[in-house]
Amino acid sequence: MKPYAHQTKATRETVRDVLDNGFHALFMEVGTGKTKTILDAAFDLWLRHEIGQMLVCAPKSLVGTWKQQTTEHCAFPEWSFLAYDAQRSKTAKWSASFYDFLSRPSGVFPILFINTEAFQAPNPKLRAIVEAYTVKLPTLLVIDESSDIKSPKAKRSVNLTKLGQRCAARVIMTGTEVTNSVLDLYQQFEFLKPGFWGFKSFFFFKNCYAILEEKYLSGGRTYKEIVGYRKLEEIQAKIAPHTSRALKRDCLDLPPQIHATLPVEFSGPGKKAYDDLKKHLIALLDSGEVVTVANKVALFTKFRQLTGGTLAGIGVIDANSPKVSALMDEIRDHNEQAIIWSSFTEEINLLVKTVGSEWPCVRFDGLTNEKDREAAIDDFSSGKARFFIANPAAASQGLNLQNAHLQYWISLPTQAKQYEQGEGRTHRSGQVHPCLYKQIIAEGTVDERVAELLAAKTDIMLQFREGTVADMIDLV
Repeated sequence: MKPYAHQTKATRETVRDVLDNGFHALFMEVGTGKTKTILDAAFDLWLRHEIGQMLVCAPKSLVGTWKQQTTEHCAFPEWSFLAYDAQRSKTAKWSASFYDFLSRPSGVFPILFINTEAFQAPNPKLRAIVEAYTVKLPTLLVIDESSDIKSPKAKRSVNLTKLGQRCAARVIMTGTEVTNSVLDLYQQFEFLKPGFWGFKSFFFFKNCYAILEEKYLSGGRTYKEIVGYRKLEEIQAKIAPHTSRALKRDCLDLPPQIHATLPVEFSGPGKKAYDDLKKHLIALLDSGEVVTVANKVALFTKFRQLTGGTLAGIGVIDANSPKVSALMDEIRDHNEQAIIWSSFTEEINLLVKTVGSEWPCVRFDGLTNEKDREAAIDDFSSGKARFFIANPAAASQGLNLQNAHLQYWISLPTQAKQYEQGEGRTHRSGQVHPCLYKQIIAEGTVDERVAELLAAKTDIMLQFREGTVADMIDLV
C-alpha cells in the first residue's frame, strides 16, 4: 500500500529522531495508520543496519491486528512474527516455536509481540524470554497504546521502562497521549529517555506544571487538588522535536461522522429496580452515612446496568428491555452490518441471545478467548456475521472494522478514550461511507448524564473520588 503523505512525513521524522536520539513518539489519531508508519520506519532503520529486530508491546486485544497489519504492510523481504502468550509459553510446543524463532536464518526480520498486561507482575519466564530475544541484535521496542503506561508508579510502567534500556531504540504510539491531564505525558517520555524532563521524580514535575489547591477533609486532613495547569507551552516545546502528530481531519479524505441519539421511554421491571435503587441512595444521603469511593462506583455501575435491563449477579431483569427492543426495531429496518457496543457482560449475554436469534452475530469481550476473537473479526470482516457485539474495554483499540459504517451504543463507557477509539473502528482509512453512530438512551436516567460527560471529555470516575452522595444523586 502506498503511504499517505502524513505517513511518509512521520516515517522520516521517526527515522531521523531514532538516528539522532534513539527514540520517537507517534501521536497519530485512531485511523491514521500508525502501524504501517512504524513498520515502514523499522524497514528504513533495518536497511541502515541500526536495528535487527522489533519487540512490540501492546494490549493483548491487538495481537490479531498486528498480525494482519504486518502481513499487509511489512516491507521486509522475509519476516517472522511470534506472539507471546502467558499460558502457551509454559508448554513445550511454544518453547520449541520460540527456539525456532530465535534460530531463524539470516535475513529474516523478527517481530516479537508481547502484551503489555504481562508486565503487570513479576514473571521469571517472561524475563528469560525477553533477555534471550534482546541479547543478540539491536532491538526496536515499540509501545502501542502508550497511554497505558502513563502512571509512573504502575508496575507495567516501571517494568517496561527497564526493558526499554535493553533496546537500541524506543518508539511510543497512541492516538490519545493525554487521557486525563497533561501529566499523562510524564511517564511516556520517561520511558523513551529516563530523565527526559529534567526532574528527579514525578512529584517535582507535577508541582511545576500543575496548579494545586489545598482541600480540607473531615478530621483535619488535607489533600492537594489539581485545579489547572501552567507553562503548557514549555511542555509542548520540550516534546515537539520528538513527536509526529496526525489528525484524521487534516490528513485523510475520510467521509463525515454523523452522531444521533435514539431516546427510549424507560419502563418495566428495570425502571422499578432503578427507582428503588435511587430511593436507597436518597436514604443514604439522609442518614449521613459515609459512602466509600468503591461503593459509590458500584452503585453508579448498577444504575448504568439497569437501564439496559440487566444487573451483575442477577443477569436479565427485563428480557423486553426498552433499549434492546428499540435496537431490534432499528436493525429490522435495514440489512446493513453494524457494531453493537455494550459495557456489561450480562447485557452482552442478552444482546447475543436476542440479536442472535434472528441474525448471525459474533461476540468480542472479556470472555472471548484469543482464538475466538480472531474468528469473530474474520467472520464480521468477511460478511459472514451481520453484527459485531462488543465491549469497548476489549474491542475499542486497534481493530480494523471499516467494512461497516454503522454503530449502536447500548451502554456507554465511562472513559472518553474508549468511546473515541470505539468510533474509530469504522471511521478510518479505507472507509467510503459516512459513519453513523447511534446512542440508545433511556430517558431521564444516568444515560443522559454519561453522554453529556463523554461529549465534554470529562473524567467520569473523578466524580466519585471527590464528589458527595448528593453529587451522585444529580448524576442519576
